[in-house]
Amino acid sequence: MQRKHLIYLTISLFLVLSLVTTISYAQEEEMAFHGLEPENNAFQDAFFAALRYKAIGNYRLALQALDKAEIEAREEKDKLEVIGFERAQNHYYLKEHQESILLLEKLLETNKQREVLDWLYQSYMEVREYKEAKETIVQLLEYSEVYLPNFYMLYMELTHDPNEALQVLTKTFETKNNTKQVGFYKGMIRDEMEGKELVEADTDSNSSEKEIQKLQSFLEQESWDEARMYMELLLQDENNVRPIWHQLEFSGNLKQAFQSVEKIFTKGNIPNKSKLNLLTAIIEGSVDKELFAKFIDSVYRNLDATSLKYLGDYFIDEADKEKAKLMYLNSLAISFDNYSLIIEVLQLLSETKDYNEQLELATNAMNYYPMQPVLYFYKGEALIGVEQWSKAKDVLEEGASYIIDQPELEKEFADLLQKVPK
Repeated sequence: MQRKHLIYLTISLFLVLSLVTTISYAQEEEMAFHGLEPENNAFQDAFFAALRYKAIGNYRLALQALDKAEIEAREEKDKLEVIGFERAQNHYYLKEHQESILLLEKLLETNKQREVLDWLYQSYMEVREYKEAKETIVQLLEYSEVYLPNFYMLYMELTHDPNEALQVLTKTFETKNNTKQVGFYKGMIRDEMEGKELVEADTDSNSSEKEIQKLQSFLEQESWDEARMYMELLLQDENNVRPIWHQLEFSGNLKQAFQSVEKIFTKGNIPNKSKLNLLTAIIEGSVDKELFAKFIDSVYRNLDATSLKYLGDYFIDEADKEKAKLMYLNSLAISFDNYSLIIEVLQLLSETKDYNEQLELATNAMNYYPMQPVLYFYKGEALIGVEQWSKAKDVLEEGASYIIDQPELEKEFADLLQKVPK
């Protein structure tokens, strides 16, 4: 197996496979993820330690672990590439975007993977280096039309360059199929070139009346494909969410509205904040629960950890523990940096007597949060549930040794130990 494929392991799918083996992420394009060859060496130990630290938000510790991994890499090019990619992500999360850019630009000299370009584009946008961002988004368009809304926002609203934008689209897609989506964006650019007023980008304001009227026009004409593409563009700004959902609610075809939003969530490219705000707007409105349930079943794999946690809370309020459990476990599979959620989910699994899942979650959590007696308690309870008596006794006795000045918890451990057969 080529070690270059290690770069793909740096995405949080590593945690998905280690925590919930049944999860799969539906993406606009299938991407190949490969496992590491079984090795027992210092490089692998340091590298995976960095992944674990990143997963719980300890980015400084992750960088320190990557320093150790670099020492063990011993000038091996492919190992150094994956270390550089990981370093760039950790600097990005720390909002050290210039450091991230330097690492990604260096990596791009030898590795022009889509993932590298994507992270580089995001970093350029964070520091408003629009010229460099434009060069990067054009390369990303070669991979997928999913970047068209980002391309339009960058060229038309941030740099106001319709002539160049049209030239880029024409050149990029001259040897490819000119799909309806490409034609839609070309049409919008031509409208601007014909003298229509450009709309200033203002991420702190609500959508303009003009934009909402245009969306309303698409909906009144039942031009749902055009409406969907326009909504995807508007949803690049999270402040547009509520006016858009308001228009959809009053479109007279809520089923079609959900189908359009579903396609945006699963095939489009909109910020996670827009997705969360749209879920909030739907739930706070007069939601059709049957349509909403079908919608969630279709899109939850495309949500981030925060949105999944929000949905889990919603389903708890709806007394749907099974659906809440699904959302919470998916959230933790993406990010393990929420200890209180881990405890909440362990309690939920205990209530539903899903002991195998409880055992797996508690075991994983103990790798990230060692010597936490509550985790030992839930692991011991799960082991009792699956009738592994000897292991349960050992785990509970060890966990009890970590308790300090918590008499109620001590009693709970003692009560649980009483359930272990002599």
